Amino acid sequence: EGKHREVRLPPLTVNFTHILTLLKIRWCLQLHSAMSELDHKLCSLRRLADGVLWVITQQFADAPSDSVFSRKVQQTGANLNLNSVLDDLIEQLQRVMGIGFDAFLDYVRSCDAHRSLERSSVDLSLPRVSVNVTMQNTMDDIYTAYLLRLPPSIRILSMIEDLETFQIRPPEVPEYDTSILRKWLSATTAMTKKRLEKSVQRQVVHLVANIEMRDPRTFDLDQPFYDKEAMDAELFDMLCEVVSHHSTFPAEIRERILVNVPQLYGLTKEQFQKMASMSMVNRDDPTLSHEELHKLKDKELDRLSKRTEVLGQRNHHCRLPSLSGMPSKSGKTPKYWEVADLPMQMRNSMEFPPPPQTREWTDRRVPFKVPCVTGPWTWDPDVGRFRAQGVFSKSGNLGS
Repeated sequence: EGKHREVRLPPLTVNFTHILTLLKIRWCLQLHSAMSELDHKLCSLRRLADGVLWVITQQFADAPSDSVFSRKVQQTGANLNLNSVLDDLIEQLQRVMGIGFDAFLDYVRSCDAHRSLERSSVDLSLPRVSVNVTMQNTMDDIYTAYLLRLPPSIRILSMIEDLETFQIRPPEVPEYDTSILRKWLSATTAMTKKRLEKSVQRQVVHLVANIEMRDPRTFDLDQPFYDKEAMDAELFDMLCEVVSHHSTFPAEIRERILVNVPQLYGLTKEQFQKMASMSMVNRDDPTLSHEELHKLKDKELDRLSKRTEVLGQRNHHCRLPSLSGMPSKSGKTPKYWEVADLPMQMRNSMEFPPPPQTREWTDRRVPFKVPCVTGPWTWDPDVGRFRAQGVFSKSGNLGS
């Protein structure tokens, strides 16, 4: 009974279960320090934390493929229940240690979560003290991704207020940064995107968390302030790209962007429609080449032409080119307005080159004249030329 003491908690909120999840993660950080002191190469939780972060920030797991140019994913999903993983870890430790589990808890409680003594039986060097900054950032990112995958009605700001009520340090979210996201969007090859995929998934978690926490750097200071601040135009375009990649970013994070961003920021009607329309298209799916698109267009035109010939239906309006251009070209200068570049030999001089010199040629043949006499042409051996066989004219036998 001496080990137990009375603890008074503030009034419980609807987010108390999520607060317990953070306490489990913080205990795992202490467990990492304790296991590193035993043998950091065999018992460390670093690989487990990296694996949990790998899975919780993705939507689908990669499927085996024999092509390095196309990406295949498992459509069944790769989501995990973080509470189940933590509970299974604690339950397995309790089952293996048996009656010694209470003593092991006292040992873990004595370890520092911020520093760890790295010792290994295979190292020839002396044990060294290491700072758990990387491990803390990984654990904070795991919890932030866990919060973002909750329903959109659970805001991060409300979670931070509840954590401050219980006097618990909230997870640290890195500063607003979109450098990796820009590189990933501008990548032209599948291998480059695959190399940056895990980094961009982690940065999107930080980005959405900063947006919900209303970082001042996400506002557009050039726009007038109303009840809701206007979002930066470049940031809005990046969010539209995020919601249009269904196989890269988790569905819960994309849903949170679609639901909470219009409520937190003053979006125009055009911006709201653009975000909604881009969320309906999965840009991770393979696209058709220009050659295949032209083949589909020609095939459709042939079908309309045959339908007109067979059924007599008028569909000329379907075969005419469109009067308006595509939406992506709206407001841009037409192609026929652009000034064409001059040839290389004319860049230094605006004079046209003289025409090539050719020899004059005259036709010495007698000009052809159309005869006014009707009738077939027959060969006249007496005259030695063709004659027109009239009604009253007599012509010799052909070939005589």
